[in-house]
Amino acid sequence: EDVTIEANDDLLTWIETLTTLDVNQDGVIDTDECVIEGTIILTQRGNVAVEDLKEDDLLYAPNFTDGSYGYFKLKHKKASTTQRIVQIVTTGGAELFCSVSHNIYHDSAPENKMPVSKLRPGAPIYILSDEHILHKDTVAKIRLIHSPGVTVYDLDVEEPIDIYFSNAILSHNKTIDPGHEGGPELPGGEDGPAAGGAGVDVVVGTGSEDGD
Repeated sequence: EDVTIEANDDLLTWIETLTTLDVNQDGVIDTDECVIEGTIILTQRGNVAVEDLKEDDLLYAPNFTDGSYGYFKLKHKKASTTQRIVQIVTTGGAELFCSVSHNIYHDSAPENKMPVSKLRPGAPIYILSDEHILHKDTVAKIRLIHSPGVTVYDLDVEEPIDIYFSNAILSHNKTIDPGHEGGPELPGGEDGPAAGGAGVDVVVGTGSEDGD
C-alpha cells in the first residue's frame, strides 16, 4: 500500500510503514542509496540520465575542502532493483524518486546526511536551478510507492566529494558513520551556501528551515 504524508499528523503511519516495507525484491533490507532510472544528474556533459552515466564522467558538486564548486569524477555506478521507492516533492516543485535509504543533504543531520526515511514535510532541502543558482527549498510531500522490480542506481563519486545533484536536489552517495556527529556545511558557513567556481551564484530561499 502506498503512503503519502503532507503533515506531521501522518508521521506515525509513515514510520510504521517504513519499518515493515524497507526490503528489496529478494527480501533483503534495502541499504543502497539509489535514485531511479531517468533521474537527471548534472555533469560536464550537461544534464545526463543516471542510467547513461559513464565511469569517469564528471559530476557537478560543492567541494567542502576548499569552499568551491566544480566537477568530480564518477568512480562507479551500480544498478539494482527494489520493491519500494520514495517520491519527494518540494514546495518549489522539484521532485525526486529514490530508494528509502537515499541520503539528502540536511543542515543539522549527522554528516549532513538525512535518509529520506527520516525526512519530514517542512524539512530544508537544497535545489540547483537551471541558472546554477542554489536555493533553499522545503519538503512539501513525501510518498512511499510500492513498485516491485524498479531499477535504481547507486553512484560513487571521488574523494573528498560524496555529494552530487540528482534532479537538481543536493544528495549524498555514501552511508552515514553512526559514531560521527555533525558534518561540513555547504561552502559559505552559517549565512547559507556560497558559490565558488563554475560561475555559480547563490540565493537562499525564505521557506521554513524546520525539520529533523
